[in-house]
Amino acid sequence: MIFFFRFRNYIAPALLYSVTLVVCAYFVDYAVFGVRGLQARAAHIQQMTQLSAQLTDLQQQEARWRHRIQLIRGGVIDEDLLDEQARTELGEVGKDDVVVMLPKGTDD
Repeated sequence: MIFFFRFRNYIAPALLYSVTLVVCAYFVDYAVFGVRGLQARAAHIQQMTQLSAQLTDLQQQEARWRHRIQLIRGGVIDEDLLDEQARTELGEVGKDDVVVMLPKGTDD
């Protein structure tokens, strides 16, 4: 009889609080480290920032190419651009040309 009294007064509430604590800890752990948790959100935000920067670079590159294509495609061909492209493709330099060597990686 005393065992049931002690169980009902001490052990049952302690067991209930323990189970409640474990369940709450599980949900908090999932909210922080889960598939849709705070860490996953931070990783997604970082990835979105990187992709946005990459998109901006690609849009600028596309604008440059569109401009150059428009110069060639238009009703009047830009002779300077055509001459530059021909010399680049053929690898030749005119006798009156001044050659300026630029380091690799510059697009200008």
